[in-house]
Amino acid sequence: MNRPHIRLQGVSKTYQTKSGVVEACTDVSLDIRQSELVAIVGPSGCGKTTILKMVAGLIPYNSGTITIGDKSGSSSRTRLCSTGAMCCRT
Repeated sequence: MNRPHIRLQGVSKTYQTKSGVVEACTDVSLDIRQSELVAIVGPSGCGKTTILKMVAGLIPYNSGTITIGDKSGSSSRTRLCSTGAMCCRT
């Protein structure tokens, strides 16, 4: 079987607000294979956009690992380069 092209393993994201810590996503694990069509659905505020932003490298995540292709990042920012490979940012 083909290995996943995008893999999230135990990814979590929290935000600090004036009223305390907000858990946007907790322990998200997901495998997406090359050319696979995936929909992330759920109610408003459940973390759909946060997951997409973490995979795209637009926001950092607090824990877990995101792997795209053969590149992985752990508890940091990741971003897709123009080649479709993943680059790590600190």
